[in-house]
Amino acid sequence: MATLNLTLTDNTTVDFSEFYKKNYERGCNFAYTFIHNDAARDIVSDVVLKLFEMKEEIKSLVHLERLFMIMVRHKCYDFLRHNIYTTRYINSQAGKTSISREDAASGYVEVRDLKKIINGVLDSFTEKEREVFVSIRMNEETYRQVAERLKVSTRCVEYSLNKTTRIMDENIRRHFQLAM
Repeated sequence: MATLNLTLTDNTTVDFSEFYKKNYERGCNFAYTFIHNDAARDIVSDVVLKLFEMKEEIKSLVHLERLFMIMVRHKCYDFLRHNIYTTRYINSQAGKTSISREDAASGYVEVRDLKKIINGVLDSFTEKEREVFVSIRMNEETYRQVAERLKVSTRCVEYSLNKTTRIMDENIRRHFQLAM
């Protein structure tokens, strides 16, 4: 088995596979204190990979081990923060669409129904409205990029997007209220 030697900035050499064997379970146990599920292992694996990518910046073995634990802790915080935001978003959307929070969280809403509604509403837009909506909402282009491509002002793009978004929201809400 080949060794993965890292030369740190203090000119010491560390066998990264030994570091992994020594610290992986320790990192997982530490992450479990925050996460309490198998995502903790994924977090630790991500941190190990990131450390390997940062090998030129690591000063010493002590620095490597401390950095490892700090990065695990911060990744756990990020994971928890993301889950909080996701839960808040699901709860806020459930209130807007008259779907119970439990149904929204469990995935009650059928994706294909939603796609059908979205495609139906998109078909009702003019060609330029559809292009603006798809470019910004689905392809994540900026207002400026769309405006330059369509040879219109960014104000025009903004107006079109606001109009189409309002229509899309109304249709989706109407559908979910009828489904109840």
